[in-house]
Amino acid sequence: MEHIKEIEHTSGPLTIETYDDIAVISKCDDLEGVLVIPENVISKEGCVLDVRIIDDHAFEGCTGITSVILPGTVESIGRCAFRECTNLSTITLPDSIVSIGDWAFSRCTHLTSIELPNSITTIEDGTFASCHNLTSIELPNNLIIIGEDAFNGCSRLGSIAVTEGVTSIGENAFSRCSELESIRVPKSVASIGRSTFNSCRNLRTIIIDEDNGHYSFSDGMLLSKDRTILYKFLDSDVLELVIPDGIERIGEYAFSDCHDLRSVTIPDSVRAIDDLAFYGCLELISMDMPENIEDIGEDAFLNCPISKD
Repeated sequence: MEHIKEIEHTSGPLTIETYDDIAVISKCDDLEGVLVIPENVISKEGCVLDVRIIDDHAFEGCTGITSVILPGTVESIGRCAFRECTNLSTITLPDSIVSIGDWAFSRCTHLTSIELPNSITTIEDGTFASCHNLTSIELPNNLIIIGEDAFNGCSRLGSIAVTEGVTSIGENAFSRCSELESIRVPKSVASIGRSTFNSCRNLRTIIIDEDNGHYSFSDGMLLSKDRTILYKFLDSDVLELVIPDGIERIGEYAFSDCHDLRSVTIPDSVRAIDDLAFYGCLELISMDMPENIEDIGEDAFLNCPISKD
């Protein structure tokens, strides 16, 4: 590091670290209004250095910022860089950005929409978690990975189309998206983490590309392609359920949102019930379960007032 300097900005003071050939926006406090990051700064030696990095935690908790405009020189936004900027409503992300750190925009509760540039290939863990007013997001065409908790708690997000090329959707990625009604999953997706759709009370359908070799959807159930694994049951209002014959495994948290479910019939084909599969089924009082089940996971029936028939 060559030098740390503070420059005056219309929104307040910016602290900038200058290195051999780049400038890094580091921790900045007490900023207000529209924040326009400069393209470059002058080092103490008189060199013009491009601003390429927004450092980890740089604007975390800056509740006075309402809008951010980043220049085309910025390549990286650090972890938690804009976390808890609770009045941030808009941000312009240039095509130059190749990485956004985990939890970078988490708890930006006034952020309503965002367009990610096609240069982004990974949405890191928790990037937009608890952005309660986020209603729309345009995913980049080159996206490969959606990380854990990426959109957890985005309670006003109504629909999302996962772009072709995405191979992995992490655990809890869309958990607690309570207004999410539909989601499209392309053929490229090979992994959907557990609890991905927990507490999505309005989600009734997952549109799976027919050429997807790993997943299918039928009668409110997210299933493996061969329909032997039941990953998630979405109809949280159902009172009685007969699980289709042919299911061999009931996955983790599969029925965790079925708070009104009272009766379940499990077919003879089922060999395993995973951890917490029926967790939180507070009204589940009757279950017809075959004797040939080989494996019942830890706390599979936690908080269930159940009697097994």
